[in-house]
Amino acid sequence: MFFSSLKQPLPPIAVDFGVSRLKVLQLSHGPDGGGPQLLGAAMRATPPELMSQPGARLEFQAAALGELVKSGAFKGKRAVCSVSAAHTVVQHLQVTKTDGKPIDAQVHDELGKITGRDASQFILRHTEVCEVNRGGVKRTEVICLAMPRDVVMAHMKALRHARLEAVGIHAEHTALVKSLARLSGAGEGAEAAQMLIDVGGGVTKVAVSSKGALRLAKVLSIGGRDLFRSEAKAAAPANSKLALRAQLEALESDDGSGVAVLEKPAVATLDTVAADSLAEEVQQCMRYYHALAPDRKIERVIFAGGESSRPELCKRLARGLGVPAQVADVLVTVPSGPGMKLDGVALEDSTPEWAVALGLCMLPTEA
Repeated sequence: MFFSSLKQPLPPIAVDFGVSRLKVLQLSHGPDGGGPQLLGAAMRATPPELMSQPGARLEFQAAALGELVKSGAFKGKRAVCSVSAAHTVVQHLQVTKTDGKPIDAQVHDELGKITGRDASQFILRHTEVCEVNRGGVKRTEVICLAMPRDVVMAHMKALRHARLEAVGIHAEHTALVKSLARLSGAGEGAEAAQMLIDVGGGVTKVAVSSKGALRLAKVLSIGGRDLFRSEAKAAAPANSKLALRAQLEALESDDGSGVAVLEKPAVATLDTVAADSLAEEVQQCMRYYHALAPDRKIERVIFAGGESSRPELCKRLARGLGVPAQVADVLVTVPSGPGMKLDGVALEDSTPEWAVALGLCMLPTEA
């Protein structure tokens, strides 16, 4: 009994409740205390009609999560998850340190002013970045990550629905900064500042880290739904005669299936106006960081998120940044473990959408 109590617990199952995809990842302990290995990964796409319905989407993902866990692809019941950045207050604040009032109390006060809600309604995490001088007054730059308690409880309910035990719930930026060191190949304590741009289906997250700590966190409201639009290759006929001709041509070219195809399938094309707006906001993030840390420039940009698999978007965003940029192939950074199982995931394809899940696997748990 004594020796069994000292057994190392199974690593947690990381659950990323993304807008466009549910992603589940588990890393096993490496042999002889070595680095982690990929134990299992599974992904389910969100039905298009649910992408703009957070409550219904979470219900769908909770059911899908239960099916994935039940299938036996993952081991144990301990789980960590993230709360979408779209539902998290991500804000840079400048507070004045005063005697007798801790900085976390001041952050709570500022959060209440920003949201108009009692700060007790949030689970709050904050990170002190640096000291700044504004108008001759010294202030502390603080990153505030605040997750609404009702949203956190909804995520815990989704985990319980899948018979999982929550041992950690984190903001997406916390997970992203944890994954940056591995994605860049730099160590946890690397001096160089690096920017990760996670372009998701709903929003874009920007995180800058240095020495393994979060130095900038932003949520940009432009995501895949704004960046790509579907356009039918063939325009609708202008009048009834042309419509009749199109129908006749379709019938004459019938392939024998009994179904006449009148239009070619829609193709998603990049909205260059939205892409340029996003590029401008990303550049503003870089300028803001450089104003905070003029002596530690960003040396590398890493693209992640499901929409980063589209090279035309990444090239457009990288053009004005002036630093080397790369697209993260997240799962390639983790060697496959014995008995690895995949569901809905092809390792031969690029996997930039797994950055949050990877970071969740690497964060400490509560139990």
